[in-house]
Amino acid sequence: MLWIIQAIIGLPLVLFIPGYALSYAFFPKKKDIDLTERIALSFGLSIATIPLSVFFLNKLLKVPITVYSSCAVTLAITLIGVIVWKKRK
Repeated sequence: MLWIIQAIIGLPLVLFIPGYALSYAFFPKKKDIDLTERIALSFGLSIATIPLSVFFLNKLLKVPITVYSSCAVTLAITLIGVIVWKKRK
């Protein structure tokens, strides 16, 4: 039962939220792209950036791949997207 709750909460946090923040960093105005394009771009950016960031963190800085390092990378990418969006806004 617990794994269902973790999956419901975890999947959007990993597969959608970081890409959504990055999509606003790249396209800060709502008129730049419409909602369906932003949602599709959000999934694509999340799927591309999270695994690559964790991989490079492991290879370059020798940080082991754990749940904590993956959460830290996800949080960092999301915060970077929000900060860049707020600066460009």
